[in-house]
Amino acid sequence: YEMSEIHSGIVCDYCEKASFGGFRVACLVCRDYDLCEECHRKKRVSLNHQAYHPMLVIPPPKKLNEILAHPEQTRIFRCPNCGDGNFTVQELSAHCLEYHSYKSCKVRCPICVTFRTEGRKSWIAEDTLLLHLLASHQNDKGFVLGGVGRNG
Repeated sequence: YEMSEIHSGIVCDYCEKASFGGFRVACLVCRDYDLCEECHRKKRVSLNHQAYHPMLVIPPPKKLNEILAHPEQTRIFRCPNCGDGNFTVQELSAHCLEYHSYKSCKVRCPICVTFRTEGRKSWIAEDTLLLHLLASHQNDKGFVLGGVGRNG
């Protein structure tokens, strides 16, 4: 794989391959659980991860950058509460408003997980995903894929 196709700093929690190429598949319920494309395809499960947890398929960095050239059309996000998928950020927020506005179990934000946003807690324990999306991924121009600062 070329460097632009490597998920650097990520370790597969099954085969323990580090900085692997191909798709990365991240659990949206477990605090820190990632699989390489091969282990996910072979339905391998380890640790306390459960096979029914919603998983987010994250393209290689180069492909992700190409997809994100049009963020309003980027339909790669999955709801960690119910597993519904292929949402844009705005659609994910609307989905959470309609179906998951109540306090839910602990989940990981699919946007923070995709971008490995530094300094942001991608594991949401004390509020709903909807509140997190509004506070962390919305600015005065609408929803954004990266994080927005609390001060602007």
